[in-house]
Amino acid sequence: MKYFSEVNFAVTVCDKDGKIVEMNNRSLQVNQKEGENLVGGNVIDCYPELARTKLIDLMNSQKSNAYTIEKNGVKKLIYQTRGTKMANIWD
Repeated sequence: MKYFSEVNFAVTVCDKDGKIVEMNNRSLQVNQKEGENLVGGNVIDCYPELARTKLIDLMNSQKSNAYTIEKNGVKKLIYQTRGTKMANIWD
């Protein structure tokens, strides 16, 4: 994942069961609370309850999902896809 390490958008890679196996620097910066280690945890736990069912369905299919959110006045594109691993990419 070297090629994603310094980009200015977050990349989180999970295995087929939702276990977080890699996060780039931006993903660590925007997702971790102080002292928290997300790598090795489950990506499902990072989402609000309402989004969990959709994420589980996405993980069980070969589909991609893209949507936008707004946080602190900044619009962000969320792109989720699944191959042999699932990746969330956003800024």
